[in-house]
Amino acid sequence: MAHRGWLAVVVMRRGFGQSDGPLPSPVSCQSTSFIEQFFADADDLAATLEVITRRPDVDATRVIAIGVSAGGAAVLALSARNPENLRAVINISGGLRLESCPKDDVLVKAFKEFGTKSRVPTLWMYAKNDSFFSPDVVGWMRDAFLDGGGDAKLVMFDPLSQDGHALLTSGDGRLKWLQEMDALLRFRKLPTWQRQDVSALMNKLNAQEQQRGFIEGFVAAPLEKALVQAPGGKISSSAYGYKAIDDARNSALNHCQKQSPPEQCKLVMENDHRVGSIQVSQGQAPEKIR
Repeated sequence: MAHRGWLAVVVMRRGFGQSDGPLPSPVSCQSTSFIEQFFADADDLAATLEVITRRPDVDATRVIAIGVSAGGAAVLALSARNPENLRAVINISGGLRLESCPKDDVLVKAFKEFGTKSRVPTLWMYAKNDSFFSPDVVGWMRDAFLDGGGDAKLVMFDPLSQDGHALLTSGDGRLKWLQEMDALLRFRKLPTWQRQDVSALMNKLNAQEQQRGFIEGFVAAPLEKALVQAPGGKISSSAYGYKAIDDARNSALNHCQKQSPPEQCKLVMENDHRVGSIQVSQGQAPEKIR
């Protein structure tokens, strides 16, 4: 799938979900090392990287790797190989936890091993109420990675409304980590939204400068999302993080219609597309500007 100039390729870990094949290096409470499993996962990521960088629709000089939970550890293991085209790694709630025996010391040891070799910039994001990895454990992993010589920035978010290990997928979690990822991409001069994009959108919507923060928040928010304008051109409401665009549209319109005459609430944005300046009633399909 593509988003904001990116082609996203999803790699499913072996034996996870509906992915075929057994774990190449299974771990148990008797394991004294997780490194072999993480490096085996990195083998699959490296093979994927080799294939996609040969595609004509891929810019092989601008590749990042994002992993969640055990996938977060896997992308850090990939960074330890310092692939030529890997510009950054994003670790979201990363690590490995066995339910009956957490083995935090074994996990920390693996992360130090990654740090001794990795020279790729890495961004780590966790929530304080992660049921798998407490702030203390995260701090130990980050310190071990840095002590080994790795490059890591840790962002520890306040507790989410649900388990913090759902940082990747929860609505409030997605808004938080997407903003941090956008900042990394901007700093590394990789594709993402820019301030001038917001200025251009504000001009099209005739929005006032004091509304810039609200509109920037909408631009940075996760899909599916919608933006509604109220009478007088004031940006009234937004909705984001929904599974379907219809739900986002109806939520934003409902919020506006509680404060203004329903017929005066105008849908102006759906996801990253501007909608024609027409009045839209709840449930009516908008006409998009192409």
